[in-house]
Amino acid sequence: MVFCVIVAKQPIVYRGRGDQPQASRPFAKAAYRTGKALFDELFGPKGLRFSMGRTCIGSSDYTTSIYSLDESTEPDPGLKHFSIEHDRAYILPSLRMAREINPDMFLFSAPWSPPAWMKPNRSMLGGSMERTYFDSYAQYFVRFLQSYAAEGVRINATTVQNEVDTNQVSRMPACVWGQEDEERFVAKYLGPAFERASLDTKIWILDHNYDLWGRVLDELSSPEVNRYVDSVAWHAYNGTVDAMTRVCTTPFPISMRNGPKAARSLPARTSRQIGVNGPSPSPAC
Repeated sequence: MVFCVIVAKQPIVYRGRGDQPQASRPFAKAAYRTGKALFDELFGPKGLRFSMGRTCIGSSDYTTSIYSLDESTEPDPGLKHFSIEHDRAYILPSLRMAREINPDMFLFSAPWSPPAWMKPNRSMLGGSMERTYFDSYAQYFVRFLQSYAAEGVRINATTVQNEVDTNQVSRMPACVWGQEDEERFVAKYLGPAFERASLDTKIWILDHNYDLWGRVLDELSSPEVNRYVDSVAWHAYNGTVDAMTRVCTTPFPISMRNGPKAARSLPARTSRQIGVNGPSPSPAC
């Protein structure tokens, strides 16, 4: 899995790999056996110099078990059962080790599914999100970010959902997010929750294929959404890379979220787009 961050007519500033849950365990074990030699090769100045990693909020489609960070069997809007205990064994140690070797490591996270009790099908496999739990889910993100930070792992950015437009035929952790729901969640719940918690973690939208570029334009055209969104995450399974050009050359309302930095034209700001999954795209803007 290869990532790149593209800034308008600038070189690629990050290269990295995906820290799927099933990958952290063998990486961590190998690192302990070799005295971090493997991690030095991946992240060190004399190695591949990976400087970006993608982590999962709960389980993904490649995982040894299906779990969320709130495994309550009943609705738990107050998140009384929230826990990152599962991640302490291998995931957090792996991320700390990577950051120790490369302190500038940029980490971004995504959920493959909310907890099962937040979905009408009561399963992390496929399905969609119940709007009733939007506020609880925003707090779920906040608790995740704060808990990871307390363990020495700061997360730089997050998306609302990995692959918003597919339920994976209900065979793996997934959750469909319609455009209206992603807009509402970011504008009314997630963005404000990050502000109240004084979190500087960036919010990225879409996290899916190039052929959904029209959806991105619609979402960024909403000032309420735009003020909280830093970038767009793209997948290369469907569509073409010129989707990024269509987005980053479209003028949007000026966002003041970043203070004076937002004074420059917003198309330049939103051209910071993230290539995720599939072939690494060439600079599009």
